[in-house]
Amino acid sequence: MKRFSVILLFIAAFAVGQFAFAGANNVAIVYKVNGSVELFKSGSKTAEPLKAATHLSDGDKIKTGKDGYAFVIFVEDKSQIKVRENSTISITANRTANGLDKQVNVDVGKLWTHVTKEGSQLRVATPTSVASVKGTMWWTIVDENGNTQIIGLEGIVRLINRITNQEGDVGQGQTGESGPDGIRIIRTVGGVPNPEGTGQRSTMRIPFTDAEGNSRVLIIEYEE
Repeated sequence: MKRFSVILLFIAAFAVGQFAFAGANNVAIVYKVNGSVELFKSGSKTAEPLKAATHLSDGDKIKTGKDGYAFVIFVEDKSQIKVRENSTISITANRTANGLDKQVNVDVGKLWTHVTKEGSQLRVATPTSVASVKGTMWWTIVDENGNTQIIGLEGIVRLINRITNQEGDVGQGQTGESGPDGIRIIRTVGGVPNPEGTGQRSTMRIPFTDAEGNSRVLIIEYEE
């Protein structure tokens, strides 16, 4: 698992509390890409290869191939998602008085989610379900029919079935299964997908514009 320390390098002299992307643009940064991964910018039907250091905005879609993998960091609160092979996801983001309200929509595939800041407004939505932040780390697995599995890794995840309106809490070591008939929560059995890690250390510098229009650089030091 990666361990992060975050350093803010201010190009303009403003308080640390002002750190934020303006509006719902440039809400996330692509840290790493492996294999075949496509990006559909908001409103576009034309795909382009997804590259590391790409900024993502509201409405952008990522599609991974059979060997594809993408690691994305939400810049405002450092929450992380890892998109595994044969997956299609999109990002919805809206600025509110309480911060950036973020949702990752998983059409199909596997998504690892790590919410690193208490109170973050982040949801993972599938065709049948919504997983909201009460826990900090979980897997979302969606098949071609929209049937959803939530595998709890840390904390508790609130799972809501969008068809039956049934709700349930998925804890560490539990799996929530959600489909047309509702929710079933069971003990996790078998293997859990590997989110990937190499043990390599590196640093990433992310230029961005804050809510006041000032240019800054976010430096993320990480260890896989």
